[in-house]
Amino acid sequence: MGPAYTGYKSYVRCMYAQRYDHTLMRQHTLYRGTYVVLLPEHFVLTMAKKSVKLDDITEIIEDTIEKKLDLTIERIILKLIPTIDKIVKDLLSPQLGLINKRQVQLEQDNEHLRLRLDQFETELRLNSLIIHGLPQASASTGEKTSTENEPTKAVMDLCNTTLGLHIEEADVVCAYRLQKKGKDQHRPVLIKFETRGIRNLIYRARLKLRKTSVYINEHLTALNAQTYAKARALVKSGKANSTWTMSGQTYIRLSPDPGAKVTRIRNLKDLQSLFPGMDLSSTQSPTTTNSS
Repeated sequence: MGPAYTGYKSYVRCMYAQRYDHTLMRQHTLYRGTYVVLLPEHFVLTMAKKSVKLDDITEIIEDTIEKKLDLTIERIILKLIPTIDKIVKDLLSPQLGLINKRQVQLEQDNEHLRLRLDQFETELRLNSLIIHGLPQASASTGEKTSTENEPTKAVMDLCNTTLGLHIEEADVVCAYRLQKKGKDQHRPVLIKFETRGIRNLIYRARLKLRKTSVYINEHLTALNAQTYAKARALVKSGKANSTWTMSGQTYIRLSPDPGAKVTRIRNLKDLQSLFPGMDLSSTQSPTTTNSS
């Protein structure tokens, strides 16, 4: 191998140089399309004395340059990150705005459809009532007909005897017992009447049952039942004066003043608007809802 390394600093052409190490090199530059590395004189002389092959030197230089380039590339990437973030944000911000706007619109449409569906279901239930606390008569053994008609006869006896009304069996479309819930001692009776007038007549007469264990409720939808239960809890805790249901809807009065405003509550959102800052989800609802 000829004298390839002379002078205080020598130039070595590295065609495949990718990384460099600052502990070994002092300077590098680009010369005629190739990397030119300046090495310390003591390193060049030591390598020459030992007759190190050019391939070995090239491998050492490639390794050191590779390490240095890694650090340089890392610094460049760190400097570019804020710029890249800004570019991505500028590109995505309009799209994210449209997506958020669309999401809000879909939520509003969904809430509107839920209210319409609940209103339709409420209309279907306006001829029905649920009667709690009505004792169940024991049927004679083998008398299937008596068992099937028991709810209807029990309701008619309540209406004609206790409430002082005149209800005929033809006024009843169907009646059956529901499963007991909460503190119910007897299975409630769900009864549907032929006309809304008969149903309203019985519902108005429920006030005569105040001193008894029997009470009559409207057949509320799941949404209205949940809303009414929360309103009852607010009345029980003293945060509202009174609440009731009429035609399947919940109404509430906050003040005992007879002239106080009566507010119709369609859902929990309406109820929340009357009590801003209050967590209604933590309000304990009564296990049964006596609207009488």
